[in-house]
Amino acid sequence: MRGVLAAIGPLGSTLAAVALLASPASAGFSNTEAFKFIEFNWTSSDMDGFWHYGPQITTDNTVGWDNHYSEGFTKNNDGKTLPLPTTNITQPNYVYGRGTSSHTTTLGGATINAGFLGTAIYMLGEADPNLLVTITVDGNDQPGKPANGYLASATGLTFGYHNVTLKVNGNGQHANADTASWMSGLTYTFRGAIITTGMYTSKKA
Repeated sequence: MRGVLAAIGPLGSTLAAVALLASPASAGFSNTEAFKFIEFNWTSSDMDGFWHYGPQITTDNTVGWDNHYSEGFTKNNDGKTLPLPTTNITQPNYVYGRGTSSHTTTLGGATINAGFLGTAIYMLGEADPNLLVTITVDGNDQPGKPANGYLASATGLTFGYHNVTLKVNGNGQHANADTASWMSGLTYTFRGAIITTGMYTSKKA
């Protein structure tokens, strides 16, 4: 980042720095050969605010997305963390999740949507390998099959801003039609995403 700020020089604005992430030309630089592109991965949690869940988050994963934590929920009383409750964990005062978060659903047609800057996205999560999903990037649909800790992925994208939607096919739409009678209602779990992104920086940095 120091190389980026140094290259901006007189512009000195946050807007120019953001534009430079996409390309030197978008930040107003004519000599684009003075920059190099650095690619890297970052991991987004399912709790990050730019994920949009449809239908909205609920406590019943048969009608939408249900938020879970690996160690359950607890509440705070005058700054003290109380033991995990065994009942009524959906009460409003049980607002502190403990452990690793995830969102689950069994509802066919449920979606997750976000915008991102990068060249690839890997949607993290689990589902029975016979269940199917559809991943849509910038309006282009692609079927996906959960495997190895991923629900779906989209790679080889042109570096820039993209819109991604993951759709749960569920409710009888499975990789093997012969198993549809017993596959319906199984759970999809979403844990976030690995996003391949990057930035331009001065070759002198």
